[in-house]
Amino acid sequence: MNAALALSPADVSAAIAAQNVQFASGRIGDLPSPPTQQIGATLIAEGQLTTPEDLGAIVLRAKPDRSRWCSSG
Repeated sequence: MNAALALSPADVSAAIAAQNVQFASGRIGDLPSPPTQQIGATLIAEGQLTTPEDLGAIVLRAKPDRSRWCSSG
């Protein structure tokens, strides 16, 4: 637990999960599609947190006065 912020590892994990929303990618034109479907495209997606700067901007604690603590300190 971080004594200064009163954060546990579970708090940090929850903050990362909430701010790195991922979605399922797939294919456009994949089954089930009509027999006349002539085109297909593969969708590729990344999570929101892809750079060290993104990871450093994770909000770990936010207060009602809009002050916040980020993972970069």
